[in-house]
Amino acid sequence: MGSEFSADELFRYRVDKKMIAVSAFCQLLEAREIFQNREVPHKPWAADIFVEGTIAVLLPKLTDADPDFRFMGLSDLLFVLSIGKPEILHHDYNTASRTVDYLVKTLDDQNGEVQNQALKCLGPLVKKLAPPSYGPLMEKLAALKLKNSVDTAVPALALKAVVEALPRPVLGVAPTTPVQESYSTISRVLIPRLLNRSASGRIAGGLLSGEQELNSDSIDVLIEVVSCFGPVLQPVEVEALQDGVVTLLEQDKGNSVVKKRAVVAISMLARYLSDDLLTAFIDRTTKALGSGSLNPVTRRLYITILGSMARSIPHRFGKHVAATVSLILEALGEEEYQAHMEEINDGADVGLEFNHVREAALVALEAYLASCPNQMRPFTDESIAASLRYLKFNPNYALDEDEDEEMDEDEEEEDFGNDEEFEADGGFDDDEDASWKVRRCAAKTLYTTISTRSSGDLLDSGVLYPKYHSSNVLQPFLPGIVEGVVSVVHDRYYKISGEAIQTAEEVVKAITPPRARLTAQNFKGDLQKLYEVIIDLLGEAGLRLGQDFPIEPSLFLQQFTNEYDRASLSAAIALGRAGAGNPDKYVPVILQSLKKQGSTQYLLLQSIKEVLQQASVSSTDIKDNKAVCAECVGRMVIIDPETYMPRLDALLRHDSVSLRAIAVQALRYTLPDENEAFDAMLKNYLVDMLKTILEDCQRDIRRHAMSTLNSACHNRPELILGHLGLLMPYVMQEAVVKPELVREVQFGPFKHIIDDGLEVRKAAYETLYAMMETAFSRISIIDLYDRIIAGLRDDNEIRALCNLMVTKLVHIDPDETTRRLDAIADAFRATLSTPTRDNAVKQDHERQEEANKSYQRHFASQIKALQDEGSKEPYASAV
Repeated sequence: MGSEFSADELFRYRVDKKMIAVSAFCQLLEAREIFQNREVPHKPWAADIFVEGTIAVLLPKLTDADPDFRFMGLSDLLFVLSIGKPEILHHDYNTASRTVDYLVKTLDDQNGEVQNQALKCLGPLVKKLAPPSYGPLMEKLAALKLKNSVDTAVPALALKAVVEALPRPVLGVAPTTPVQESYSTISRVLIPRLLNRSASGRIAGGLLSGEQELNSDSIDVLIEVVSCFGPVLQPVEVEALQDGVVTLLEQDKGNSVVKKRAVVAISMLARYLSDDLLTAFIDRTTKALGSGSLNPVTRRLYITILGSMARSIPHRFGKHVAATVSLILEALGEEEYQAHMEEINDGADVGLEFNHVREAALVALEAYLASCPNQMRPFTDESIAASLRYLKFNPNYALDEDEDEEMDEDEEEEDFGNDEEFEADGGFDDDEDASWKVRRCAAKTLYTTISTRSSGDLLDSGVLYPKYHSSNVLQPFLPGIVEGVVSVVHDRYYKISGEAIQTAEEVVKAITPPRARLTAQNFKGDLQKLYEVIIDLLGEAGLRLGQDFPIEPSLFLQQFTNEYDRASLSAAIALGRAGAGNPDKYVPVILQSLKKQGSTQYLLLQSIKEVLQQASVSSTDIKDNKAVCAECVGRMVIIDPETYMPRLDALLRHDSVSLRAIAVQALRYTLPDENEAFDAMLKNYLVDMLKTILEDCQRDIRRHAMSTLNSACHNRPELILGHLGLLMPYVMQEAVVKPELVREVQFGPFKHIIDDGLEVRKAAYETLYAMMETAFSRISIIDLYDRIIAGLRDDNEIRALCNLMVTKLVHIDPDETTRRLDAIADAFRATLSTPTRDNAVKQDHERQEEANKSYQRHFASQIKALQDEGSKEPYASAV
């Protein structure tokens, strides 16, 4: 439901409800049109008249029996108040008063949406009212008694909205007249209502009165008043508000939310208290905390107040730290801690209240440390002791040693048959045990202590700077350090044990003198053998674990040196073995390192050799392994063509189909590379290699051969252009449909045609398409067009490729295209007239329809291109 509605909707409501006269209806529409256009042609005074008239028309709608009509009336009123001039209601007190009355009445509406819309109207209304109208509005809102609504927070929310909309003072700027008038209304009307008193001194049922049910929204009104008008509040008003909130805290009425908001209000009021009043309030608080007669809830609130004041006014509160911090440390002291532990051992259920008080005390202590660090310096030791005490606080294990021993004996004798039942009965729930919050607050307090103190404040022996102090300085502390570190090495939590091991490593480094390096030279030979064994073990582990091997290739590469010693060779072999176990991770790193110039290339070649040796023939059946192995072989041929090019040529004739496939891919991998020595060797071998793989008996090899020839056309055209007459017959032959490779397979009631030569044929057509760009002059156009026209009747993908080829040939050889136009049209006609199968699915129909549209587009473009080329041959019959 929104504020915008059409004229038809308004007219329908007028007819149904019979509430609005035709003249008022027209006036409303005209006013809306005027304000939306923000123009009043020829009538500069019309805006104010229409706004005032519109408001007067809208007010009766707020009492309509239909809640939808009331909501729309409020929406229109909000619209008018939002766009109107600030002074539209200043000179019409009667309309302003009526608007206030109607809005206050709608706040008690039974419909929640109407109430919310009325609350939205209050802010814009206040900005349009004259200052004398502020007081009556606040009086009516403060005295509002809800009869129809169940939401008791509406009056407080309304007052808060009004206060937010009033002109407010700015720090450092003299109050303006509107600000003074707003404050005068607050001081005269709202503050007495908050304090349960009126200007005449009689009881007026204030918002903070104990006679009515309190909610946090009433406190929010006070907070809003202090937030907006705090700088101009009189000391007597601040003191009265402070006393009222403190009195509310001391009462047993009110839930925890109300009292928490009251603490916020006190901390905000403290900013505007005079020094004498602040001292008096703190004395009152300390006296109450020191009396020892407070219940845990009230004690927690007073401690929270001290912490909040330390955060809100740290400079003024600093001189009171010494008088108040002892009360907080007392709540965290050893005496109360031990007393609580004894009560728990006795079976008393006092954990919740105790935890809440300690949590509040630790939060307050943290506020003291963060806001008043200089004043808290004398209390550093006590703060650390209290934080450490409750950092270890866990009442779940607060049993005596005797009880622990008895429980151990019982557990040995007792047979727990149902562990789940035991855990359900004896487990601890976070909702029941909130001690973790206490430990968290203790940790935060320790962190604040450390962050606000220099190292010299926390270490009695001063700061130990690394590399500037002798390791002998640690000698007095080593027993404690070693004992503490060793005790947590076997911790069940892996992060703690890991940190302990790293700490132990640093301790060993710190206590090992520099002369130990000289001693280590005597064991260099033994250590060298140990390194070799360790590296071999890591390589074998990488081979066996495969992708689960966690060590990075850089660990092996770091062992490479220029001396080619045994350790370096062992590292190279280990790198190759690990690479054979996980080629996807290791081989790219090895190949990337080979591109760098340096003496490590020999070691890297040894690694590649080990990878190839470990990769068995059976593993080459895996597609990923084939690609990686082919890349390795190709890289080796590029690096040392004289050695490996003949071997690659021989590998193309190997008995293993998988190895021949790897060799073909390796050849394709070498073609984009530019290297003078490699080019010289490739020139002597490339054509023979291509001829060998093009006449291979395996279809998969021939398919890879087509891709290799395609790559050669792009990257090495100068090496093969003169020999295309030898290679092209193989390509043309593979582009022919072979009936012996076409078979019919039946799946249930359906029969499918399977063409085993389709992939090779696709590769052949792709090669022909590539040669049209790089070697068209070396191709027989007659043979090429024969294959293209045959391809127009082939599989969908081949037909699409042939369409592209015909489109390209229109520009390359328009004469031959014109001569072949009838054959092309026949192929298109045959395809377009081919019906789909009776049992074809939706995808088949869509595929056929898209193919037909594609043929029509291509044929039309070809005809247009031929016309542009100026061909005189008749093609009407083809069309």
